[in-house]
Amino acid sequence: MNIITLGILAPPQITDDGYFTTYTEVVKEFTGRILGQPDDVLKAIMGVLRTLGPSRYAFDEGTGMPSFGSNLAKALLWQPLPDKTMKERKVAVPSWSWAHWEFQDGCHWELDGVDESFNPSMVFERIDGIVPGTGFKSRRTQTENSLREGRSKIMISSKQFEDSPTMIRLNATISQFHVGAALGTNQADGPDVVNLYELVDRRRRCTGEIWIRNRVAAESAKYCECIGLSHGKSLSEATHPADIYTPTTTEYDHQLVYGGYDPVSRVDGSRYAYNPPRLVPIQKKVVLPKESWPVVYVMLVTWTEDVAFRVGIGKVTEEAWNMADSRQQLACIG
Repeated sequence: MNIITLGILAPPQITDDGYFTTYTEVVKEFTGRILGQPDDVLKAIMGVLRTLGPSRYAFDEGTGMPSFGSNLAKALLWQPLPDKTMKERKVAVPSWSWAHWEFQDGCHWELDGVDESFNPSMVFERIDGIVPGTGFKSRRTQTENSLREGRSKIMISSKQFEDSPTMIRLNATISQFHVGAALGTNQADGPDVVNLYELVDRRRRCTGEIWIRNRVAAESAKYCECIGLSHGKSLSEATHPADIYTPTTTEYDHQLVYGGYDPVSRVDGSRYAYNPPRLVPIQKKVVLPKESWPVVYVMLVTWTEDVAFRVGIGKVTEEAWNMADSRQQLACIG
């Protein structure tokens, strides 16, 4: 089975190339509709998407996602709408694409201060399928296939290729964060309803937040590995990370110290010296406003053999990310 590389996506700088904002609005509109044939969502939307990009290759026909650069990195951060349902479709679309999912009221993007320069280089691959715009189709098939880069090796079964023919390959930084308690008091019920939950470390200390389905939270022991995607800013007001993970800044204040007479022994025989009032600088730690907190966008994943699958997108504070035990790994997200 051939692996066809569509291109190396080097760590990009943020650029406004004019169509990503429109892309998010179009996707939100389409995913919020009730279609007569729900599985035809990609066919329905691709005609519109082709008119947005600078070329016919700007969007991948198998995923509905941008094919290149910073737009793909940002597009991975899509979120379901809170308090709405989200279900998997039985379609051959990868889990990291919104087209893999059926939404009650669409999906959206919240890209607070997102900085894709953190994002590792990616290879966007179509496996055993037609590469958009080329007409090329791979001819060989095997039961097991290996993906090699340097000394790393990933084993991917042919069944996984069928389920997710388009994958992202990246040198990933992976850390462990568990799903913790629900946040807020108005949690909507239902296994497929999306609510806000804590992300916690191994000692159950809050590190950040994630919007996920209730069924995922109920089986939280299965989901604990997160792939770092991008830097950003802000957390919800309902999220209260542990003090050790809370970003602070140092400020200086002054305290007035009143003077007085200090006992001394001088040659002239005087026994006291007068100290005038003075201002003494005092250093203190101040918690930053939550809208300015540096965070890392993470993808919570589950693994099938050597392939990761998207469970949800969350945020952890940079302090928590930097303090966590992490590993570097060649990973495929299907």
